[in-house]
Amino acid sequence: MSLLKTDNKLYQGEKNMPSYNCPQCGDRLNIEFSFTKLTRCPSCGSTLLLEDENISSLGESSSLIEEETLFAIGKSFRYRKQSLRAIGKIRYQHEYGFWEEWFMIDTDTQDRFWLSVDEGDFILEKRVPLNSKIIKKTLTLPLGKTVRVDNISYRITEKGRATCVGFEGELPYYIKENTILEYIHLTPKGKGEHLTLERDNIRYLAYQGVWMDPYEIEVIDG
Repeated sequence: MSLLKTDNKLYQGEKNMPSYNCPQCGDRLNIEFSFTKLTRCPSCGSTLLLEDENISSLGESSSLIEEETLFAIGKSFRYRKQSLRAIGKIRYQHEYGFWEEWFMIDTDTQDRFWLSVDEGDFILEKRVPLNSKIIKKTLTLPLGKTVRVDNISYRITEKGRATCVGFEGELPYYIKENTILEYIHLTPKGKGEHLTLERDNIRYLAYQGVWMDPYEIEVIDG
């Protein structure tokens, strides 16, 4: 697996976007991407699930308290040779605080990324295909354990549980508030990319990526 490998097969391809109105309040929705599965109505705050060309309300969702951050929905930034735009975010609460997962799109290649922001740590990751049985087995292993995944040797450097407390923007899959996320971080033994494995009450997910130097992040206005 490699960060350079496209993950576009894990999302819907682009197509002409239909027009949507909120089924709760009737206001027009500005849904920008065909891969969007979950969003919020900016007028009434309803959580909205998109399936094919159908849209349904899942009830009102909590608004996230704004925290000081480099990023904002709809804003772009540059990192080295990449230009990325924030599309959505999920906030997870754990026993020591919270972190945010920002859903990003590369404005040049249209590839999709997740940017994990945990205090001063930044990890830019792409979703990668990995057998759910491998993820399930690896999640049971203890901290410090060495494991081979896709012929790469990793050490388990962090594992824990967190709770989804809300989201904003457009997301490529459905997640509801209070969902418990089980996660594990694997660091390659030698050169290579960081690997994150996750399980919630619906699916198993794998992400691969690199630590970012925050001093190389250039925020773009507009």
